[in-house]
Amino acid sequence: MNRRLSYIEIAASASLHTLFNMIDIVFNTSDKIQNNRTPFEILAHLTEELGELAEEMIIHEGLSYKSAGKDGIVGEAVDAIICILDLVHRTHPECTADQLAKIAELKCSKWEEKAQGRR
Repeated sequence: MNRRLSYIEIAASASLHTLFNMIDIVFNTSDKIQNNRTPFEILAHLTEELGELAEEMIIHEGLSYKSAGKDGIVGEAVDAIICILDLVHRTHPECTADQLAKIAELKCSKWEEKAQGRR
């Protein structure tokens, strides 16, 4: 019996290397799409994706009569991540996956410190 893997099952098998690979895939795709989109247009599309993510969260919390969409929370979050990475790449094409990881590590440390009341 063949069944499709859920986003969670796929994500659980991912490694940090896979995350860097995903960033590179988004950056490469961003380079291939030559539709003259501006950073503002990317931001507008990100806003739409965040609205779709918010709707999935509302459904998840039982605050809507609607059923979850086929992408669900994880799929909509990935759509938003893709838009964010596209925006970063379009405005800072020199930024690499490694550099993003280092920035994220610093930001996560700061977040953790704040959560533990050390900042």
